[in-house]
Amino acid sequence: GFDTHGDLMDTQGQYIGEIDGGLGAFATEMKAHNTWDDVVVMSASDFARTMLSNGAGTDHGWGGNYFMAGGAVRGGQIIGYYPESLAEDAPWAVERGGRLIPTTSWEA
Repeated sequence: GFDTHGDLMDTQGQYIGEIDGGLGAFATEMKAHNTWDDVVVMSASDFARTMLSNGAGTDHGWGGNYFMAGGAVRGGQIIGYYPESLAEDAPWAVERGGRLIPTTSWEA
C-alpha cells in the first residue's frame, strides 16, 4: 500500500507514477465524454507524515498535501505555506520527530 514508513525514496516515485497514470487516463476519458467540467477529483488522507526521519522512515503526523482536479477547478494554487523552520522548538511544532500543526485546514 501507500503507507510507507521506510524506503520512501525508493517507493514514492513509483506510487506517484501510478497515481499520475490513473488520473491521466480518467481525465482523458471524462474529456472524451464531455463531462470533465462536471467532475472533481480530490485526494484525502486521515494522516500525513512527520517532517523528520525516525531513522528508518517517517511516522504518522498531522496535515499533509492534498490536491483537487477537474475541469471547473481553479488550479495552479497552493493554499497554506511551508514552515520557515523545521526545528523542534518552532511555534507550529508539537511533540518530537517533526510533527507540525497545519497552517490551513484541508477543506479550505
